[in-house]
Amino acid sequence: MIAANQDELRGGARTESRLSDDLEPDRQRWKGWWRSGKAVWVLTIVALVCLAAGFGIGQLVRSPQAIAEETAVPPDGLVTAKVEARAITSAVVARADVAFADPVEINPLAPEDAGAPVVTGQVPEVGTEVTAGSVILEVSGRPVFVLPGSFRSYRSLGPGSSGPDVLQLRAALAGLGLNAGDGESKTYDAVLADAVKALYDNAGYPAPGSEDPESGRVVRDARDAVQDAKDARDQAARDLVAAKKLVEEAPDAVAKTQAGQGVDAATQALAVAERSVTRAGETLADAEKAAWTQMPVGDVVFVADLPRRVDQVNVQVGEDLTDVVAGGGEGVDPAMGTGTPSAAVVLSGADIQVTALVNADEAALLQVDGPAVLTVETAEVVGKITEICPEAAESQDPSGEGSTAGQCLVKITVTDLGAISPESMVGNVLATMVVGTSSEDSLVVPLAAVSADTAGSARVEIIDGNLAKDAPAADQPTRTVGIVAGLTAEGMVEVKESEVPLKAGDLVVIGRGGVAASPSADSELS
Repeated sequence: MIAANQDELRGGARTESRLSDDLEPDRQRWKGWWRSGKAVWVLTIVALVCLAAGFGIGQLVRSPQAIAEETAVPPDGLVTAKVEARAITSAVVARADVAFADPVEINPLAPEDAGAPVVTGQVPEVGTEVTAGSVILEVSGRPVFVLPGSFRSYRSLGPGSSGPDVLQLRAALAGLGLNAGDGESKTYDAVLADAVKALYDNAGYPAPGSEDPESGRVVRDARDAVQDAKDARDQAARDLVAAKKLVEEAPDAVAKTQAGQGVDAATQALAVAERSVTRAGETLADAEKAAWTQMPVGDVVFVADLPRRVDQVNVQVGEDLTDVVAGGGEGVDPAMGTGTPSAAVVLSGADIQVTALVNADEAALLQVDGPAVLTVETAEVVGKITEICPEAAESQDPSGEGSTAGQCLVKITVTDLGAISPESMVGNVLATMVVGTSSEDSLVVPLAAVSADTAGSARVEIIDGNLAKDAPAADQPTRTVGIVAGLTAEGMVEVKESEVPLKAGDLVVIGRGGVAASPSADSELS
């Protein structure tokens, strides 16, 4: 047994000896690397990394005293702004509705000889300019003329008509350059009838009654009758002359008596012929008067303030106008394009009207003839204020739920469209109405810099000298100066006068805060 243990020990020694022999090459390689100096460089790099890590950790660590110094609130400083020399403009800004002025609904009547008012032609396009004498529609083959006038047509005009509507028609035709007769006459006469006929001729339409064969036959017969009566009168006159000559040539008293009876008969015949001529002339006059060109009530529409433009067309060729009017009733808003059509054509003024809704306080600042600028997309249109609060300062809420007290309308007239077309303006735009503008070199200060003393006088606090760097507000050199304030606009106040002369670049105090004071006027915040 002892021998066995000894054998095991000898075997273990041999194993350890073999392991030592195997590791010997590695030990030799490490000894060579160490002797080469590479180990020194590795240790140096490790040391530098540890040093950097220690420095970084040191930066993150603050003492309570350092933290208190860094978080301490700086002393209250002055917030200042510079006095500026420039113009400022005060304005009232509001939304404005733009529409063509004074819309007029056109609903022509059917011609007297037509069964229904059917549109047969001359349908205008929206935006078309309508001038005096224009044909706005053709209804049942008849033109519908637009003429200038202050009241609508309410009856057909012709022989026997007299009144202000005749005077209106005469003035309208005279305005077209037609011979309409006596401008003061309210009676429809032959001259006016000829002017009406010329109106139709110029438009390329037959005049009313001109195609009636019976009317022409009656006039021709009457003229023939007048001629026959005149011929008979002339013959009776010749017979009278002959009878008188027989009296003069009678050889005795008996012959004279007989010739005298012939004179009496010839005289009576001439008188009868004269009466026939008169009656024939009266008949001809009546026939010709009956044939005068009339102005049918359905062929004319009187509209004030021409020219105008077509805002809406609610009919087309072949449509019955009765259906258009019957389908309406709610009216049309030409500016907004809303509502149920209640007219065949809607005309409006050639001029556009602009109305802005502002509150009463803003309206009190505005003046008639004051400038206004309308912003249409990216362009500007120039106008002027023409009317302010024409009615009670209360208008209907756009929602229809109630009224908005303390507001009023401001009317604006466009004076220069520039490159903008009137049609492109219709709708809702931004209106800027100028209240006042200071001079180009007026001195202005921020509104925050102006305060009032106990008497209500305006004043500003100015920097009197140089600002002390990092000094609290109480130690800064300031001075309170009374001023006369002018226009207020754009967050600035105009300084019209001051107790101490001010100039552009001077500093005024607009507040105090936790900011260190700036030492010069080069910075607006101190």
